[in-house]
Amino acid sequence: MASTTRTTVSYRWLYQAGNQWVPFDPTSNVKIEDIWRSNRPYTFYIPCLGGDATIHPSELYMERQGIRIPIIRSGA
Repeated sequence: MASTTRTTVSYRWLYQAGNQWVPFDPTSNVKIEDIWRSNRPYTFYIPCLGGDATIHPSELYMERQGIRIPIIRSGA
């Protein structure tokens, strides 16, 4: 997947951790947006999680170590 650089974003990707929604780090946020726009699952290293996760954009979840974790896109 091609890397893109964006300086301003009007969206934010978050993942569910218990009863809270936690934002992804800025680099992962841009990468997840690219994955969402491509609408194809993609696995990459997510620093704030300390490991790889597969983002499933059409179903709005990431899979990490066999566990499905809901994700949401906030903003426009």
